Amino acid sequence: MQWLFDLDGTLHQDQYGVAKKISESITGYIEDYFSYSRLQADALRRRYINRYGATLAGLIAEVPSFPVQDFLYFTHPLETLLPLVVAEYDLPQSLKALPGNKYILSNAPTRYVEAVLDCLNVRSFFKALGCCDSFSYLHFKPQVSAYTLFLQAQRLNAPACILVDDRLANLVSARKLNMKTVWLRPAIEEEKGVNFLYIDSIHQLAARYNEPLF
Repeated sequence: MQWLFDLDGTLHQDQYGVAKKISESITGYIEDYFSYSRLQADALRRRYINRYGATLAGLIAEVPSFPVQDFLYFTHPLETLLPLVVAEYDLPQSLKALPGNKYILSNAPTRYVEAVLDCLNVRSFFKALGCCDSFSYLHFKPQVSAYTLFLQAQRLNAPACILVDDRLANLVSARKLNMKTVWLRPAIEEEKGVNFLYIDSIHQLAARYNEPLF
């Protein structure tokens, strides 16, 4: 088994609003960069997410010479975000219980991903990290190319991989490559016509990974 884990909302469930803080920072950056109103900036952020899968992907695609590094430092301030990261109960033990290699596949920058993994005390469990800068800021989940490039770089066979993620769009793309998928959702409400193994914590995954996966 080869496990590919998302980070925010998956390895930690973001009870204290890490994702919200990042989204607000992205909106704020767009607001300042383009001299937009807050409403205009938030609308652009959402449009890029819907069209490209990630706001940064849209900014790079549509804004010549966009300052990527400045954007990432502004939107992922470690001193603000790390105090909001809370480890799930027994996270290291839960990861240890899963057989096979483990990887991170995230749209966040490496600097942030490594800091969060250190905060969770689980960095040593992961063989490699796939972050937005791993792909030269050109490939983001849920783009299939992000998965393909990471699998190629790590010499992984897609059908042998299991993606654990909290975003449905990311799981759907992984399915296109015949990867198996696990949907981590705090409130489990199965959607008709969508076959997934649903879990509400990594701790639960350690107890259920032998169940049929799709």
